[in-house]
Amino acid sequence: MVKKLWKFKSMDEVNTAVNMALRTTMFNERCRRWEKVIGGYRHLFWMIDRKHFPEDYEPPTNFQMFMYEMYFHLAVAYQHIGKHKQAITELTNAIDIVSIPKNGCLAGCLTNSCLMTPVYARRAFANAKSGNMVSAMRDAEKTVVLDSINPDVYCIRALVYSTKTYEKHAKKDLELALRLNPTHSCSLMLLKSLNQPEIMRHGADPNSYMNVNSFAHPCVTEFFDKMLFGLSVPHTLTHVDLTPDKPSKTSMENEAQNRTKDSRPSSSRSKVEPFRCGTPVSEQNKSSLRRRKDYGAALQKHISRPKTSADFFGNLLAISNFEKERRLKAVQDAIERRAASADGMSRVQTPSTKISRSTRVPQATKTTNFEPQLKADKRNRENEEFESNNKKNAFIMNMPTSYTIPVFQSTNIKEAPRMYYKPWKGDRLPVVELIKRQTTPVFK
Repeated sequence: MVKKLWKFKSMDEVNTAVNMALRTTMFNERCRRWEKVIGGYRHLFWMIDRKHFPEDYEPPTNFQMFMYEMYFHLAVAYQHIGKHKQAITELTNAIDIVSIPKNGCLAGCLTNSCLMTPVYARRAFANAKSGNMVSAMRDAEKTVVLDSINPDVYCIRALVYSTKTYEKHAKKDLELALRLNPTHSCSLMLLKSLNQPEIMRHGADPNSYMNVNSFAHPCVTEFFDKMLFGLSVPHTLTHVDLTPDKPSKTSMENEAQNRTKDSRPSSSRSKVEPFRCGTPVSEQNKSSLRRRKDYGAALQKHISRPKTSADFFGNLLAISNFEKERRLKAVQDAIERRAASADGMSRVQTPSTKISRSTRVPQATKTTNFEPQLKADKRNRENEEFESNNKKNAFIMNMPTSYTIPVFQSTNIKEAPRMYYKPWKGDRLPVVELIKRQTTPVFK
């Protein structure tokens, strides 16, 4: 197997390659070429692996969402070809991406998120197909807890119950789903299949998703895609830009050190004035100083909102002009780098070992007098070639300079996921199966 080489020289090249691979993978996904879909997502994960980037690289804010969507769609591709254990691994990675630990909880509790519901539903399906019914029921319970007013999650739990041959519990869940939505097509279809007599079930067409009544049915994957499409994750990111949103911690510290070296005299040492809130900062902690300055600037910017429509449209025009200038600068830098690399390739120097006949040194003199000098020249040439290769292979990444910390971001509190369970509102508490220990017989 040939090992792939990561040969990107700049972040613009990475963004171009990632977007092309993403569009190709999405096209294969729509054409249901699942083997190519798996290969495409694996290639994307390899291209955006953090080990290829510099150590101080900080991805943008939408990087986690991009990883979450790719893990989910990779798991769906694995399920379509029957590799459910690999799908469980990818779905677990998707859950880990969006898991946020609760502050102050030493037990490892996680904050509920609406992004977890489709992942747990898919993992319940994969666990049921793999034969792990305990994990399938646990994931189905979590889907009901996370979104108790969605009738689709009750269909998931009903399918798990039906796979375990608990048809009475499955019918109760379907009746709950029909109370929430009396015209829910998935619940009506499953309830019709479960209410059929045993003779009618054996005579039904096994290759039709209309007769699905459990996860053991051969057409359950098609049924999940068509009837439970509400539990799927759409592609919200079809264009990716991996350029950092803010400068790295190392660059901010270096910038602060350079600024202080230029501003203060060499003999005296400047002092950092304490903040108005009364919390002084040491001179060594440059990152916290920069963060507080950015926060103050963002606060002033938020307070000074545009008062008229002319000011508002002027701000929009300034933002669009800034984006255009940034993209134009990136294109110009790429053109200059290509021209410099082409110029370096054209300047091919003749090797110094080829000496002309007129200036050739006699053999005896060369071995006695000039041999150390030739070795030193060869060593210097090797060092220069090594340094030039390192400069050519250096990864170029444009760091943003005008970054301010965002404050007062709008949040939707009404539709936000609840942190704690509320049984009186329909939430079902998670259940853990306790292992019963077998008691040893009394010694006689």
